[in-house]
Amino acid sequence: MTDGVSWVLLDVGNVVIRFDHSTVAARLQTESRPRAGHVVVEPTAQRAAIDRFIFASSVAGSPNEALDRGTRDLEWLREQVCRQFDVIIDAALFEEIWTSIFAADVNDAVVTWASAMRSGARDCGDTATRLAASAAGRQAREHRGGARGRPACATI
Repeated sequence: MTDGVSWVLLDVGNVVIRFDHSTVAARLQTESRPRAGHVVVEPTAQRAAIDRFIFASSVAGSPNEALDRGTRDLEWLREQVCRQFDVIIDAALFEEIWTSIFAADVNDAVVTWASAMRSGARDCGDTATRLAASAAGRQAREHRGGARGRPACATI
């Protein structure tokens, strides 16, 4: 047995840090551009379809679950959304929208607290990637932890 605590497990996503997935669908619906010749869908229906596409579970899992598991990255999700909904949205804007689910003031305080608790703490998963990008002013692009299939981790 070792002395002291060697690790602490925190459930960050919507436990320690509050977020709202519906922000993603609402912003994607309003901020993406339809491709030429695309039939425009009623906004409320479009938001609901985007939300279902990204977050609803299926036998194969949702695209969001693929990001959570680290088997896919944000660029893959952007490509899937653009293809599924026949829209154009650049990578930087997509990332900013993806990280906008967090309330910046609350999340910055949590990141500051976690950083003070222990330098080099690790958080794995899509929430870590979103939080790290959000806390950095949504300007720093987090990579997905190397090869596909490995969980993403952010040092906080």
